[in-house]
Amino acid sequence: MAEPVRKFIIIAQARSGSTLLRNALHSHDSIICHGEICSRKWINGLVPRTHAHLTKSSRVMIRALLQQRDQDICRFLDHRVFKFDSAAVGFKIVYEDLFSAPFSGGLIQYIRDENVRVFHLVRLNLLASFTSRKRMALFGVSHSDAPEASQRLPSTKIHIDAEELRNYVSSQTIYRNRVDATFERPLTIFYENIKEGFAEILRALQVDVVPMVERLEKLNATPLSEMVENYSEVKNFDIR
Repeated sequence: MAEPVRKFIIIAQARSGSTLLRNALHSHDSIICHGEICSRKWINGLVPRTHAHLTKSSRVMIRALLQQRDQDICRFLDHRVFKFDSAAVGFKIVYEDLFSAPFSGGLIQYIRDENVRVFHLVRLNLLASFTSRKRMALFGVSHSDAPEASQRLPSTKIHIDAEELRNYVSSQTIYRNRVDATFERPLTIFYENIKEGFAEILRALQVDVVPMVERLEKLNATPLSEMVENYSEVKNFDIR
């Protein structure tokens, strides 16, 4: 009799390397890792059952599944997300979707009831995270795995509103603490140490530990002091 699939979820701060981590896990021979399939607005990165090497399903398929997901999240997870012939299957979700989606309560209960392994992806440098969000909004770069991304980013410095940054840090800290309070013994993985965290996840999922082969270059290696116009006002948040 085949062993049951080991289910997992990556709960992440936005702009914390979750796409990089998802792609690295999905490239492992024994793992299927979906994207943000519980986004409030869309089903992002649902791996098709018939082509498990791909990273997303067609838009036609997603439109047909949206109502099913929103009406019965448990059925959606059982029949569309975890139903793969693989040792481990999981997906990623950002804080805001985990706690604010209409089906949030059902999703959290499912994670608890089904003993879904929780990996908590955290970025310690919240100034870097916030700056990344602002640059994404301004320049249209969504993920660091876009090959052309580094060529699309202008060198223009951006202004960071100190009060907006403080509110962001406060909200992310509240979310982080809420994850730790909601789930029993989540394994915390740090963006700043993601290669080692990748190996920890593989060990926890009881699959072969292989090197993280995804591209690890930063989208923009320029120091924050050269990216933020008013760096002196916010440098206390530049935690390295």
